[in-house]
Parts: sequence; structure tokens; C-alpha cells
Amino acid sequence: PFHFCKPCLRELPWNGQATCKNCGRYLGGGHHFGTLCKFCTLSYRFFDYGISALRFLPPANELLLKMKYGESPNPLPARGLSKLLLHAWKKNSHEKMFPDYITWDPLHFLRLKERGFNQSKELAVHLSRKLHIPCGPVLTKTDHGEHQASLSPDQRPLNVLNSFGG
Repeated sequence: PFHFCKPCLRELPWNGQATCKNCGRYLGGGHHFGTLCKFCTLSYRFFDYGISALRFLPPANELLLKMKYGESPNPLPARGLSKLLLHAWKKNSHEKMFPDYITWDPLHFLRLKERGFNQSKELAVHLSRKLHIPCGPVLTKTDHGEHQASLSPDQRPLNVLNSFGG
């Protein structure tokens, strides 16, 4: 199993309490849980809550990018990352936030073939096992589209518009 040593845990960019109540995005100082980020105020989200354990900064972003796109992409870090997500969920959870079901962002079959695994599915499955909550697919990705990582935050919603089916 993939574990983090104590010095590495201290280096991680933890999200803390200042997160969007809807998507889990870090809001920065002066905010608290219960505030919506600018993205969630501008668009409707089709989920109740999102929790993010870490901000997408070094070394967390480097770990995620290596897991997804490295020379040998590897789903193994999902175990350790799911433990971090579980810790964040317990730390920031409210009774109404206990999920009935856990799902993941689907990949188009060509992207799945290219990468060999779906990192969000790996995280969801590990989290599901820890919480004893059912887990499975809800959507399918019907359009291959551009890599989200190659696009700006403003371009990403347009890239996935009409890309999913039930």
C-alpha cells in the first residue's frame, strides 16, 4: 500500500476550512465553510457536496500528475490519497454530508485505454470501502474531447459540455 511519511504529510498543501461548500475548492483566507466559490455561483452543480483534501499545488499536484500521466501511470497512490480524502471528509463533515452513494468522473473509453485506469474511480472505490458506502458508475463519457489539463479553467466547462450520458 501507498503511505505518506510524517515529513511528507507536513509538506502537503492541506485545504483547511476555507473551502467552497459545494465543490470543495480552496477559497483562501477570510472565507469559511459555507461560502460558494466564484465557479459555483456562476454555474449549477449536479451534486450535493464536494470535498477536497489538498490544494492543487506542489507536491500534491506533482503526485497526481505522475499518477495520471507519468512514464508508468500507476493507480497505487489512490490508496494513500483516498486516506487523505477520508481524513478531510471526517474533519469537515456535517451530518447532512454523509453520502448515500459514491461515484467518479468517467473517462472516454479511448482515454481509459490510453491511461490504463481511471484515477477518480480508484479514489472512489477505496473511499467506498473505507466508508462502507455503495460505489459505482452513474455517467458515461460519450465525447473524447481535449485533455482538460491542456485547457484554461475558463475553457474546461465548454470542453465537457454535452460530453456525458447516463
